[in-house]
Amino acid sequence: MMFVISNISNLLENEHPRLAAIYELEININEAATEVFIVSRTHVNQNQNKHLFEDAILDFKTNFDIYDASQTEVDRLNEKTHLFKEQAENFIALGRNIFESNSDLVQELNQLQALLSNHIDYLVDKEFQKSLINTSVTQQDADQEIDINLYEIISAVRGYVLAPDPMFSDRIMDSTSDISHWISVYQSQPMTQQQQGYINQLMMDVQRIEKLSIKVISLKDNIVKDLIQFQELYRQIDDLLDTNIQLEEQARLDQQAVQINNVLKYLTAFMILTICVTMLILYGATQPIIKVIKALNQSSSLFSTSGKISLPKTQDDELGELADQMKRMMQSVNDTHQELKDAALHDPLTGLPNRALLFDRINRLISAQPRSNQLSAIVYLDLDDFKRVNDTFGHAVGDELLNQICQKVEGLLRQADTLSRVGGDEFIILLPNQVDKAQTRQILNRILEAAVEPMDINGHTIQVSSSIGVTFLSNDNLDDADQLIQQADQAMYQAKNSGKNAICFFEDIQRQ
Repeated sequence: MMFVISNISNLLENEHPRLAAIYELEININEAATEVFIVSRTHVNQNQNKHLFEDAILDFKTNFDIYDASQTEVDRLNEKTHLFKEQAENFIALGRNIFESNSDLVQELNQLQALLSNHIDYLVDKEFQKSLINTSVTQQDADQEIDINLYEIISAVRGYVLAPDPMFSDRIMDSTSDISHWISVYQSQPMTQQQQGYINQLMMDVQRIEKLSIKVISLKDNIVKDLIQFQELYRQIDDLLDTNIQLEEQARLDQQAVQINNVLKYLTAFMILTICVTMLILYGATQPIIKVIKALNQSSSLFSTSGKISLPKTQDDELGELADQMKRMMQSVNDTHQELKDAALHDPLTGLPNRALLFDRINRLISAQPRSNQLSAIVYLDLDDFKRVNDTFGHAVGDELLNQICQKVEGLLRQADTLSRVGGDEFIILLPNQVDKAQTRQILNRILEAAVEPMDINGHTIQVSSSIGVTFLSNDNLDDADQLIQQADQAMYQAKNSGKNAICFFEDIQRQ
């Protein structure tokens, strides 16, 4: 009996390999996208970011092979499977294009800055300043204007790289034109040989400065264009993975239900056989028929018209022992049914509510919103660089880290709040009955502080941060559960792109 129950428990605990692969794919895509977003917006030294991007893509391909190996031929011919592969290939290609364009942009920007710096240094050089002592006031003014416009060019180029705006490109063209004008003014006055050499060199370099500026702007425009396509592909892939997670979770639960039902069928047959054999042995060979008839007469009261089992009160004879044994068996069956019900609504690793239970609670909030007029927060929390923990210390340490993070967060929530795991390192928190945005931010700041505290796991000191996105359910925002989660997800990625370990509200994105 205990062997059968143990087998049922094992069915509930075992993770579906294809589902595990999809969770890993989602983590890989998130890590790769983060590195591209950082480089495309900050244009920092990209060597480390590119290395992390390629590592994430390599892991993605490995996990996709695991996922693909678990598919049937029918799955491989499915249109969505082909779409996913095509989108993933385009996602990777666009990411590499952005890194390549960024490398060219940084190289051209460094050349431009070096060229401008040389001229600025020359203008403040002591020997050159001595040559200006006998120059006219007009030439001195021209020197100052050239100096100012050189600073304007480099400032405008940097501004365009960080925030593309036609205003910056106009400033570059205006400053270049002003330099040409002041060169003409300078040349209209008597010059020393040193000044003439500087002006001749400046005239040639102004053309190079203009070309480099135009090239930097063009490269930035290409990066922005590729980034828009990259973000759209990322959203589509993320949506496909979320859909597959839901389908795989449902398939896993359906498979478990079938297996457990089969076990219960064998268990029922075993119970009946055990009862019959036990009755024959106990009642002896002299009166087996009479004893069996009595047993059947008493056991007929076990089943009511409602289909529920109602066992007789315990007696001191053999039938009483049989009744006690049958009660224990039925209790085990009931416990197994409860375990199956819990498994259908909870995450097997953390024991938190899963996506199905989360959606049920969000839909309840949406239904009650017009009557309650409450402000409820839907919070999307994602651990920063969680993949590195798995890669460095192994998945066992990563799993323990997730459990410890969950315990910390749950300790900061109220009984009415819900913490749900919806992906590998992704969680959604429901915060009903919020007073205002300030109260929500105060709660989430405590969660950020708790999550970033170092943890001792298997002798390793590990520290991770979190990025949080928030949207609000109110009478002004009554979207369905999918739409609300997408809003919180979008805000979370904005927080991650802003430097991680941060909070971003969806309504702030809408104002931009």
